[in-house]
Amino acid sequence: MSNTKSLPGTYCRRSDSRSAADRADDRIIQAEALACLLYGESGEGFRTLNDEIQDNVCWLLRDLLAEYRVLREQASLEAQ
Repeated sequence: MSNTKSLPGTYCRRSDSRSAADRADDRIIQAEALACLLYGESGEGFRTLNDEIQDNVCWLLRDLLAEYRVLREQASLEAQ
C-alpha cells in the first residue's frame, strides 16, 4: 500500500516498506497517544463508556504494544 495524502487529523496508512524500527516507532507513538486518553483527567470520559467499548479499547492498546514488541525484535534482526 502506498502513502496517500490525507487531510490533517485523518488516518493515513503508511507503506509497510519502511523499516521495522520506523514501524515500531509509529506503534509506540500511537500507544502513548491512546494511553493519554485512558488515564487521569482525560480518562474520565473513557470510564463512562460501556464495558464492551472499554474492553475493546484496552484490547487495541494491548495489540499496539504487542506489535511494537514484534517490530522491535525484527528491527534488532535487521540491524545485525
